[in-house]
Amino acid sequence: MRSDALSANTIHDEGAIVRSHCLAHGRRKFTEIEEVFPAECRRVIDDLDTVFEHEATVRAQRLTAAARLAYHQEHGEPIMAKLKCWLEEQLRERLVEPNSPLGKGFQYLLSPWHTLTQFLRVPGAPIDNNVVERALKLMIRQRRNSRFYASTPEPLMWPVS
Repeated sequence: MRSDALSANTIHDEGAIVRSHCLAHGRRKFTEIEEVFPAECRRVIDDLDTVFEHEATVRAQRLTAAARLAYHQEHGEPIMAKLKCWLEEQLRERLVEPNSPLGKGFQYLLSPWHTLTQFLRVPGAPIDNNVVERALKLMIRQRRNSRFYASTPEPLMWPVS
């Protein structure tokens, strides 16, 4: 199952699925506040960009799920492990205010860390849910565009020439 880390996206029988949250959402939290916290955000964004570059390589090579998992474990896992340690250290040493936008961004990554990093443990687990979100946006756009279609009280009458 793919979803973002919102609490509304939870189910009662967690054992029935492999929950995989979207790492792109985590990255986006830092691009939104990069102007205010440039050095800290750049560290997170650069690390995540490197992991996404590995995903692009995997897709270009059309690796099997098992080969993709091995590739990510070799190349992405060390990056993600260092990033997690750094995020935890920043909060533990109080170098970042937990209630600041940066602290909240750190917590957004750390809270669902296990589900954000499923691609490092589960063959075929997605790194993001961008494909699903693009499909949903098409449906939402269609619903919005057709909202008032043929909803005028009287039929439109064109002048007859």
